[in-house]
Amino acid sequence: MSSWNSPNPYTSPVPGNNYSSSPPPSKAKVLVPAICLIIAGSLGLISSIFSAFAAVFLEPGPVDPNLPPMMKAFQEGAHGPVAAVIQSVFIFVNIAIIAGGIMMTQYKAWVFALIACILSCINLGNCCCALGLPVGIWGIIVLSMADVKAAFDRN
Repeated sequence: MSSWNSPNPYTSPVPGNNYSSSPPPSKAKVLVPAICLIIAGSLGLISSIFSAFAAVFLEPGPVDPNLPPMMKAFQEGAHGPVAAVIQSVFIFVNIAIIAGGIMMTQYKAWVFALIACILSCINLGNCCCALGLPVGIWGIIVLSMADVKAAFDRN
C-alpha cells in the first residue's frame, strides 16, 4: 500500500497490480479485417473449386485467334491435369486463409493469422488477389500493432 510519506500521492494503493501498459484493442479493430479475410478466402475457395472441376470435367471452349499470344496460351492452359493440380493447390491456400481469419477472430495463433494475411496478398488463383491484396495488407497492419500483439499473447 502507498503510505502517507510516499513521494507520489497518486500511486495505486494496491501493490503489484498486473495491469498491462496498453489497453486491449477494440474488437472491431481485429474483427473487421478478420471477417474480410474469411470472405476473401471463401470467394477464392469457391472459385478454385469451380476452376479445378472445370479443368477436369468441362470441355474447353474455342480459343479466339484474334487474342494476343499470351492470352491464347492462358486459355489453352486453363484445362487439363496441370491446371487441376494448380487449382487444387489454391484450394488449400484458400482454406489456410479462412482458417487464419478464424484464428484472428479468436485472438489465437498470431503467426498463423499473419501467414494467412500474407497468403491472401499473394493468392493469384483466379484473380483473388484483387480482393485479397488490400485485405491482407490491412490484416498485416492490424496484426503488427502492439496492443493487438499483446491481446494475442494474453490468449
